[in-house]
Order: sequence, then structure tokens, then C-alpha cells
Amino acid sequence: MNKWRDKAACKGMEASVFMPDHSGKGLEARAKDVCEGCPVKSDCLEHYMWVNDRVIAGGLTYRERQALKRLRVKAMV
Repeated sequence: MNKWRDKAACKGMEASVFMPDHSGKGLEARAKDVCEGCPVKSDCLEHYMWVNDRVIAGGLTYRERQALKRLRVKAMV
């Protein structure tokens, strides 16, 4: 297990909070609020950039992380 997870703001929270929200009830915003103040947000983001998991992590949705990944690859070329 990654040691940064012990310091995560989401530690002990229900995983369902970080699942994609298709209901339109603003649950995605709630998850992102938790991530915003997290002391290990960047560690989490870097971990989930390379994990094919569709959760909200590091303050970004799966699609947002994929877009960021494409930008990073493009910048390397």
C-alpha cells in the first residue's frame, strides 16, 4: 500500500463518494472538494494517472486525467 494514502483527506470515506456521478446531483463536486484540501493530492494524482480506474482521484475525473496525460505526452514530443 502507498504510504501517502495514510495522509489522504479521503481516508476512511466511502469509496462510492469518488465514483463518477451521472445523476446530476453534484456528487462529483463533493469528491473534488475533498481532494482540493488534501495534503497528498499530487501523490494521488500521479498514482491514478497510470491506473485505469474511473474514480475521481487527485481532484480529477478519469476523463480529465486522460486529457492531462495526452497533454503531457504531447509536451514531451
